Formats: sequence, structure tokens, C-alpha cells
Amino acid sequence: MCPNVSASFIWNAREVMSNVGQGALYIASDTKTPSSLSHTPAELSSDDDFEPARQLIRNRSMRIRRQPARYRHSEDGSDTAANLAVVHDEQEEKKEDVTMPDINANIRTYPVEYVRSPYGEGWTHLEDYDIFCHEPEVENDPELTFTSSIEEPDVTAMLESHLGSIMVDPGLGQQCITVRRSCIFKDGVAWMRRTNFNPLQQLCVTFVGEGGVDEGGPRREFLQMMFHGLATSSLFQGEEGRGIPTSNLSSLHKREYFFAGQTCGMILCQGGPPPKFLSPLILEYIQKGCRGEDCMPSVVDVPRLDIRAELQRISSAEILGTLEENDTTQVIRDECEMYQPLSVFTAGDFVKVAVQYYTVIRNKAQLDQFISGLQVYSLEKLVKECPANMKALLTNANPATLEPDDLYNTFEPSFSDEGSNARAEEEAAMFSWMMFLQDCASNIGICKLEDVLAFATGARHRPPCGYGVQPTISFSGASPLPSASTCAVQLVLPTGLGEEKFNDKMTEGILGALGFGSA
Repeated sequence: MCPNVSASFIWNAREVMSNVGQGALYIASDTKTPSSLSHTPAELSSDDDFEPARQLIRNRSMRIRRQPARYRHSEDGSDTAANLAVVHDEQEEKKEDVTMPDINANIRTYPVEYVRSPYGEGWTHLEDYDIFCHEPEVENDPELTFTSSIEEPDVTAMLESHLGSIMVDPGLGQQCITVRRSCIFKDGVAWMRRTNFNPLQQLCVTFVGEGGVDEGGPRREFLQMMFHGLATSSLFQGEEGRGIPTSNLSSLHKREYFFAGQTCGMILCQGGPPPKFLSPLILEYIQKGCRGEDCMPSVVDVPRLDIRAELQRISSAEILGTLEENDTTQVIRDECEMYQPLSVFTAGDFVKVAVQYYTVIRNKAQLDQFISGLQVYSLEKLVKECPANMKALLTNANPATLEPDDLYNTFEPSFSDEGSNARAEEEAAMFSWMMFLQDCASNIGICKLEDVLAFATGARHRPPCGYGVQPTISFSGASPLPSASTCAVQLVLPTGLGEEKFNDKMTEGILGALGFGSA
């Protein structure tokens, strides 16, 4: 195809993209090709069916800003640029049809590969996507391709967008459950096993023997307890914050790993604390398409302490053939089926094979079942699209430390009128409150900052999407003990106490709260 335009016509992005959509971009120029380039220009032919060979002569200064366009796949289903149909706006202005003068032109073609969007099917059509063409620096210049450099969204924005696409509107119904505090994890899994349980509806939790209506507080407390039960269950092994599934065939047959994955997704998507107990290896395994041979686990992920210590000893050996073998070394060789003499291995290869066996290959069926449970909330897709954000939510790679100032600023105090006697007592209570938080952070006393946060909100860690309301502090002189509404996220501080008595009563009230309705 040869466009019919005048020699003075100025090309913009829309016209260029129209020609690109036909399969190739043709540029006419009087400039001779530098002799240093080995490519031979193709001459213009009068034969309409002639298509010049695609030559990779690229202009360093060429930069095209792509304008909005709508793309669709061709009828034969092909994904190549040559078969891609470009649909322009119906109201596009018609350009003046002027015949191009006959000049001795050199024809160059620039192959273009369209980039698939990482956030869904089809071709990307971002307005700000740039196309760069570079002059080849070597004779065998590799094929020019384009990749997306889209940054991951904020963790909160990412999760809110994901929840908006999968969760059922609470106004259309809730999933009500009743559980016992003494068997919280067992009861929670029992509900998930029921065929009429809808995991995508918002939970409404009632604890047996306790009154009240769940407006957020009981749900957060339930999810916090489910998180603790999951992280400490026999389904996971390894160091704290680096949990991987155990190789338990009985639990695999009962699909317990599936419900462990569903529980992990439920905690994250129902407003609970980030379940930061998984090993980064699990996320890498998902990113690699569940191909264990492509993963590069670390020795610290090996759950058995004796095996881990032996692998660390082997990795430090300079010559493996001179290493003294012991019973643990023989166990590793037998279980990994490495029967050759040690002298045929390097220390790195031996350790790599053993680590992959004890962390991935041995537990592959359990890993796959756990990941299928994550898919109930479409978390596998989210791990592939936003790996850094999901690593921050599911692993303890970057632990967040709760600070006194953060907790102090989380709550907004509701003061009386300035100049009143009540206002003076309330300001004194706020000062005592800050001193109390400092003592909790400094391990002075037995109360921790996480205990304070759980007392006021129902969870020991902040939910990634917040509480839904602004946490507040109010004041009361009716009781020397603090109280809290975890649904409204409201903390009531006592007034009229000295700093020392204030600390004692706060500790007594926080650690003495047994559950919903008693705080």
C-alpha cells in the first residue's frame, strides 16, 4: 500500500497508526543510506502486488506518540500485526486526497509488534504508550520488540479495585455464620465446606453465647483468629514468616490445603489483617506457572532443621569430594536419589537439587491444591499481575512495625468545648494515653501495641483497605476502665485518673477483655 498524500503533508500519530495497521510502515525519503550500513534499500516497483522485503533500517530520532484507537482481532483469529484490524472513530476528519509526486524514493519497512495488556485479554490501547525505533549498532541487529513499563498501583488501590470486581455488593445479601471461639478455625473451615456457602458475599459473624450485631468488628476479630489458626496449623511448616505446605497425604486427600488457600484469600478479601506468613517461594512458584524446576528456593526455606543445617555445611565446602559424609548426608542422597559419588557434584549443584526437592518437588501436590484455593478469590491472577504488592501482603519480607505515633494518630479525639473543665481533663487523658503507648512500645509492662489495636478494632494489624470509618476517641468519667466499639472503631478513655493509675486501668481493661461485648 502506498499513501496518496502531498510531499509537504505532515504526518500525525493517527495516520501513521493507520498504515501500521496494514502490516508495515513505509517512509519515503531522498536521503541516501549511509555506506556503513550493510542493508540494501529496496526500489519502488510499478507492480502493485510487489511488496519489498522488510529491512531493519531504523531512524534513531523517530518517536511516535500513540493516539487512542480501538483494536479488534481479525476474523481468522491471528494475533499478528499484519492481520490486525484497526477501527477508527466514525467522526474522523477526511484528509485531502492529493496524488503523491513521482520521486526516486527509497522504501524502508519497520516491523511493529503490538503489546498485549498485562491486565487482561486483547491488545493494549494506552494513550501514553511510546514506540521507539533505534538505529542498529551491530550487523545482526535483533528483532525490535516493545514491552510495557507499567508500574504497579498502590497496594490499597490495587486491592480495592480487585475486590470491586469480584465481591458481591453487601446490599444484595451477606453470608451469616455462627462460630465458637474455642474452635474458631475448625468451625470456619466447616462453614466453607458447605455447598451453600458463598465466599464472595460479605461475612456477618456471630460468636456463640455473645450478643451484638456484626457491623465490622466481629468479622475482623474472626478473621484475625482464623489467621492465627491457619499460620499455626499442621498444614504449614518452616520458620515464622516463611511457611510452606507440609507433605501430608491425609490432609491432601481431605482437601485441607484447598481450604487453607481459600482461608488465606478470605482473610485478605474480607477485611482482615494481611496474612503475612507465607514463604516468598510460594509466590515465585505461582509466577513461574507452577513449574517447580524454574523456582530458585533458598536453604532457609527447607523446613527440617537437621537437613537445613547439613545443606548449609555442604554449601560452604570448597571440594565436595573431600567432605566427610554423615547420616544426614546419606538421608539427603537417598531421598533426593543422588546415588553418584559426591565427587561428581559441585557443592552448588548438590544443594540446589536438595533444596528444590525439600521445598517444591516433595510438596508439589499440596502447593497446587493450596493455590487452587487462592483462586476462589482470583489471587493467583493478582500475584502474576502485581507481584511486589502481593509479596508485601502475603509474606513477611518487609515487616511493618507498629509505632506509638502511628497508633496515636490513627484515632481522632472528640473533645469538649475549649476552655471547659471537661476539656482540660480530656487533654490530660490524651497525654496519659500517649505515655501509655510509649510504655507499650518500650516493653514497660505486659501490654503490647498490638493488644491495644486489637482491643479497639478487633484485629492486631491494620486491614490493607482500612476500617471503612474514621477511628475515634471519646472520653468518659463514669468508669475507670477503657471501653471500645470495634464496629464503630471507637475507643473510650477514662478521665480523672493520674498517669500511673491510667496505665494500670488501661492494661487491666485491654488484657481483661475476653471478646465482643466485654471490651
